Amino acid sequence: ASRPTNVLLPVAETSPSASKVEMLVATTRSRSSNPAEMFTGERGLAPSFAEITVSIPPASVRKVGEVAWPKKLPSNPATDFAVVQTDDLTVQT
Repeated sequence: ASRPTNVLLPVAETSPSASKVEMLVATTRSRSSNPAEMFTGERGLAPSFAEITVSIPPASVRKVGEVAWPKKLPSNPATDFAVVQTDDLTVQT
């Protein structure tokens, strides 16, 4: 089975048993017009930056060391890795 697409659209709910991780993203990929994708596979003209906060379900409901991809969208933060916030940090010139 392939991993799901469009998983970067933030979900509104979180789970009290989940932990959160903030990640700083730097890429040379082009911005996507689809906010659930954020970046394309094509090279951009300049670096892009973003901050993504991911909710990680407790170890009791997932196999530690593996990403618990959602079986359907939107992600369920109680059982799946789920994006809860995205911020574009790229400065437009």
